Amino acid sequence: MPLFGKPKPPTPLAPEKQADVERLGKEALLLEARLNRPITKNDLFLKLHIPYELLDPVIAAIGRDVRVDLARLGGQDRDRLERESHDVIVRGLSERAKTIEKRGLTLADVAALSPPQRSLADLQRLFGYMRAVLELKELPPRIAMPTEVSRLLPRASSLPPEERTPFRLVRDLGVGLYTARLVKAAMG
Repeated sequence: MPLFGKPKPPTPLAPEKQADVERLGKEALLLEARLNRPITKNDLFLKLHIPYELLDPVIAAIGRDVRVDLARLGGQDRDRLERESHDVIVRGLSERAKTIEKRGLTLADVAALSPPQRSLADLQRLFGYMRAVLELKELPPRIAMPTEVSRLLPRASSLPPEERTPFRLVRDLGVGLYTARLVKAAMG
């Protein structure tokens, strides 16, 4: 609490500054992936030359917690996120297999493994989707894909047990993360 009165709310940024924040936020995530550690304001200032007045907005932008409600996803949106999760995981396993299998994917990993034209908001939505899928306690039957799962079960069961992780099922079965979770759950 400041000494005199309430703290002032942050001043809204002009649209062109907000666009800069989104672009710089994506660059910050790519830097974090290269450094393989969380970035600091000092990194942003010295390595990316982000102006001082944009440091806090950039940190806030990359820190947005995007939650995805899997039960409310439309078919096309879910299918797109499934494809994108597949692409990111397959690329991640080919480029960073030990790291990703050990600790999972971070938002910075998703940024580094996604096509360069993806916006910060798109990256955060994909990361939110992947996190929601991995954090599911129970797989809701309402959005399950039972026909596809039953078709994939024999192939998944033929894999050695140590290769039946969700990420490896994505790669080996050529499916998205949610489908891989369904297959893994069906195997028991």
